[in-house]
Amino acid sequence: MTTAHGFASPDPTDRDLTRITADLNASRAMSTTRIRVRGSLLRAVRMFALRFAAMWRDHREAQERLAIMREPWTWEHAHWVPGECGMVLHGSTPPGHGRRGPVTTGGWCACHLLEAELSIERELRLQRR
Repeated sequence: MTTAHGFASPDPTDRDLTRITADLNASRAMSTTRIRVRGSLLRAVRMFALRFAAMWRDHREAQERLAIMREPWTWEHAHWVPGECGMVLHGSTPPGHGRRGPVTTGGWCACHLLEAELSIERELRLQRR
């Protein structure tokens, strides 16, 4: 016989109640473990999704830069880029119909490369003097 409530009970209903109570307690313990595992799994999936999104943005930015570098004839098309004092207009010719200037979604344009080359040339000239 099983002991229910600390004493031996000959009643089968008492034994069944004891088994049901034990099963419920075990399932509650398992459900809290499942909730913990589910929560940590959701956090891991969320972190993976955030990191993947950041990687995808970086990849897209690199692809856009590469496409701009492959088309140097578009570098003179007029385009707005964020500068130190707000938006700055680069280029002198209007872009084709339905096209925007050679700027990535992150605001990079090939003019930044040209400005960097010019500043390097200026520094070299100053060093020669």
